[in-house]
Amino acid sequence: MSAARVVASAAVSALGRGRAAVLPSGPSAVGFDRALAALGLGAPRAARVELTREGAVDPARALLALAAEELTAALDQRAPGWRARRLCVVLGTSSGGMVSQEAAFEALANGADVSPALAAQASYFGPLQGLAGILPNAPLVQVYAACASSAMALGVALRVLQSGAADLVIAGGYDVIAPLVAAGFESLGVVTASEPRPFSLARDGLALGEGAALLALTRAEPSISKAYDTAVQGSKAPDAAEAAALSVSESHETAAQDSAAAPDAEGAADRRERSARYLLGFAASSDAAHPTAPAPGAPGLVAAAQRALAEAGAAAPEEARGPRIVNTSDESSALAAAQAGLDEAWLISAHGTATLANDREEALAIAQLSARAPVHAFKARVGHTLGAGSALELLAAFECLEHGAPALPSPPHELALSAPRPAHPRGASRVLKLAMAFGGCNVALTAARSPINISTTERYGARLAQVGSPVREPETERLARLGRAGPLTARRLDALSALCASAALSLLSAEELRAFEGEPLGVSVRKRIGVVVGTLAATLSHNQGYHAELMRRGHGRAPPRGFPATSPNLAPGMVSILFGLGGPCFSVGAGAAAPLEALFVATQLIEAGDADEVWVIAADVVTEDVGRLLAAAGLELLHGALAARVVRAADSEPRLDSSAILAQLTHVERSASSSRQSGGAPSPREGWPRLLEWLQGDGSGCARGPSK
Repeated sequence: MSAARVVASAAVSALGRGRAAVLPSGPSAVGFDRALAALGLGAPRAARVELTREGAVDPARALLALAAEELTAALDQRAPGWRARRLCVVLGTSSGGMVSQEAAFEALANGADVSPALAAQASYFGPLQGLAGILPNAPLVQVYAACASSAMALGVALRVLQSGAADLVIAGGYDVIAPLVAAGFESLGVVTASEPRPFSLARDGLALGEGAALLALTRAEPSISKAYDTAVQGSKAPDAAEAAALSVSESHETAAQDSAAAPDAEGAADRRERSARYLLGFAASSDAAHPTAPAPGAPGLVAAAQRALAEAGAAAPEEARGPRIVNTSDESSALAAAQAGLDEAWLISAHGTATLANDREEALAIAQLSARAPVHAFKARVGHTLGAGSALELLAAFECLEHGAPALPSPPHELALSAPRPAHPRGASRVLKLAMAFGGCNVALTAARSPINISTTERYGARLAQVGSPVREPETERLARLGRAGPLTARRLDALSALCASAALSLLSAEELRAFEGEPLGVSVRKRIGVVVGTLAATLSHNQGYHAELMRRGHGRAPPRGFPATSPNLAPGMVSILFGLGGPCFSVGAGAAAPLEALFVATQLIEAGDADEVWVIAADVVTEDVGRLLAAAGLELLHGALAARVVRAADSEPRLDSSAILAQLTHVERSASSSRQSGGAPSPREGWPRLLEWLQGDGSGCARGPSK
């Protein structure tokens, strides 16, 4: 498949804006946080972005708009006519408009009406309103993959480009620190009392951070990407603040010779070299093991990394090389397995949260992939920026390729990473980016400073194989009888997960259901089946209940059990766990067309060979308060869920047309937006009825003929 070229980027973190936001070396931005201390949290440490907001603008909206303005300014300089190209925007977030959401919950709890302005910002897709005047007329996909959201968004963006559905895709992620999220992470016992120290044996947890990162991607073919080279020679040199940050970044001994030169003397040729960045490969998987904890040895992460490397031409897929016998819970076995792994030409950009369990299992995964490649863990500098994390870390990794990477902080480290690795590598030219998340989600990306000749991979067709029955109430007892899950797991499901799992049941025959009998929970058996949930309400109903608990108990005594279900990614993760699915699993929802977003993304995944089958589930939990909140924002949403099966098409079968699906979701979202702005009555068909109506109507004819 073709690579994507990064033609422009923008970044905001606690370190600053632009290049300063992603410089890999220097002191940590994590420090004492007065706002978290005022909440009564025991470990009030964070890395916040200083934001200037007008009035009651949601902070996530302001942060995203700041990054978007920076990116569009860069694109205006490089290719003034870029807005006339076929655009698509794919963004990842973990929390969306959570800060406004909590304000809305407080108003509802006090019996007050929620203003339309607050209601519009309180949804997970509320911050996207800030893009309306900056990126008009671009179809939107918003990805919810918890801490791996921007990695998944970048992967989807790569697939959109490769399919030809768009010519320029803006992708990345954003998140700010919401009190509910900060309290939830502390309740899990995974936050640091000092600073995050990824992979250190002295680590004691993560610190939350804020950030946004956007990358403008186009296909890497010279005939396409050269249009963005017209203004590179006129690119400005770093300003004073950026130059100072750069000198700090390059202060370690292996970069001393570069920091001796004034950054303002940087030539146009070097700036062109820095602008040449490429996204090469993507893969995603599900552990199908546990809602929050990684599987021992992180086999799903290893598998995703191997497939992303294979797409970059770096290695054969694991399944093509045959079985590999490794005891992944044993450090010595992992080290032995890495002898023929990636060499020093690769930099591994780790997820590196600095939590005990995640770092231990990720270290084992990294050791299976390489005993020599240098490892970079950017969360040590900017904290865990959730939905922005992977995109910021990828940009920081590109900086490492150019100026060297700092050593991992606070040795000694996990035994699996104790093999000698370059302390400050300058020879690396390629990146393997790893990401892990709630719901057992794993993502891997490969990138490089130069395009790599990649053999063309076969593209496939996708067809609609089955549409299930609408589900309005969870079928808890049927799920409890599912041999794989058991009654306890089924009866503890949150409302959104229960609806999604019940909708999935309607896709399975009695014979297929019998296959689950005797299967152990915690093992992905169906590795080539994924789940994509399209949702407008996401976890609003659950979040309201969790917020009420925080108000009753205090943020410092948040209940740990309810926190994971505040993530919209838990529902597809639980479907993967219950049914043993090992393919990509995540949710999407940028607005009224969320169910069609899920169908579009599923089609993209199958066309690229990322899965042989994807369960598309449109699901929304609509309580009375959630209905009121959405109605105030101009949306009328029906409670319930509907599942559909999208599978790889044989050569002789008609295929779904992903471009037509993208056009339809764009039409739906624009119509809904226009209706809201004009004060018209909200549509009563949003949610799963929208998907059902389209599949049975216009969508039934949305197919290309069989391939010839």
